[in-house]
Amino acid sequence: MSITTAGDLARADPSRIRHLFSVLLQRTVLELQGIPSIELDDFDAIDGTRKQQLMCSRMFGQPITGLPDLSAAVSTYAQQASIRLRKQGSLAGMVTVFIATSPFNQDYQSRSGSIILTDPADDPLTIARAAVGTLPRMIDPHARYVRAGVMLGALTDAASYTTFDGMDAKRDNGLGTILDQANRKFGLQSVGIGWAGMKGKGRARQETGAAWNMKRHHLSNRGTTRWDELAVAKAR
Repeated sequence: MSITTAGDLARADPSRIRHLFSVLLQRTVLELQGIPSIELDDFDAIDGTRKQQLMCSRMFGQPITGLPDLSAAVSTYAQQASIRLRKQGSLAGMVTVFIATSPFNQDYQSRSGSIILTDPADDPLTIARAAVGTLPRMIDPHARYVRAGVMLGALTDAASYTTFDGMDAKRDNGLGTILDQANRKFGLQSVGIGWAGMKGKGRARQETGAAWNMKRHHLSNRGTTRWDELAVAKAR
């Protein structure tokens, strides 16, 4: 669409942006045009903590067909979401998964499924199993999916969660803590459940390295945090 700068985006047609992308991007365009469209109340993470739900969603680098690859992707996103869940000290009571084919295809389909956890959890095994468990009943074995996401809902504060005896939350038994420590030390997704050994390379080293991984060939340079990506000025 020849939109390469913030100025180009500010001059874009908000209605067309909404039609092609999303209402969220439309709001961004309107804000750039000086029209207040995003209220602070629209967000539940002003202080960095999600109080209602949190989500991990990605576009695939190439379409996925079939349960095995889709399960790997959904399991990956579920574990990424559980990392954020533990980081903010919350428990999730519901796991929702959505998958979608390309909206530009005539046979476009978008499906979702949810599982209400018997007990709130922050355990990565519990959350990943629940997420993958939604797939068999909603996947079309012939569809080419281009996007998937995992949303954790019904969040509660882990520190203050109490219930009857014998109905305790499924808290992390140490596995999640070990995974978090390893990933902090060696880099995101250095180790995980079900996709170990799929580490990416270069700018994608924080991704799985799988063929369906999101394409990141046109990322902007990180000149404020990486010496090897500093901008270079040349004088004639």
